[in-house]
Formats: sequence, C-alpha cells, structure tokens
Amino acid sequence: MLEKTGAANVRARLAQTEAASAGAIAIGTAPVMTIGFAQEWLNWKDNQKSEADIERHERQIWWTRTAAIAASVAALSALFGWIWTIFIRGNNGL
Repeated sequence: MLEKTGAANVRARLAQTEAASAGAIAIGTAPVMTIGFAQEWLNWKDNQKSEADIERHERQIWWTRTAAIAASVAALSALFGWIWTIFIRGNNGL
C-alpha cells in the first residue's frame, strides 16, 4: 500500500502530522498505520535508492576506466604504426 502511494507522497503526509512514531495516520489506501512504520519504510526506500546509486556509480567508473584503457591502446597502436611507417618502411627506400 505504501508502494502505490509513493515515497514522495508518504513523506509529504508524514510532514503534515506532529504525532510521535507510535501515533496512527492514514496514508493512501491504509486507513490506519503507525507513523513509525511509515518512517521506517521511508528509511528502507532511501537506503535502497542509495545502494542503487552507489552500484550505478561504480559501474560508471568501471566503464570509464575501460574506455580510457581502450583509447590508450588505440593511441599506442596508432603511434607504433606511425613510427613503423616513418622509420622502418621509410628506410627501405634508401
């Protein structure tokens, strides 16, 4: 029931009340729920989002590093080909 309501709406509904965590509140289709349960659910959702953001960031770093290595290999290959053309193939004509 909180999933259908969404974290932003649950957070907004909790902001409207001044009761303690043991107090009851109506959120979405749930007529009665403790405020503490809704707060814990929000914490859990926030932690899930944080973990997903960390994993996404780590994947982004890995792919960036892989692309940098691939670009370095390509640049070294081009440099080697250039040196080969100038010094090795160029001296054969002399």
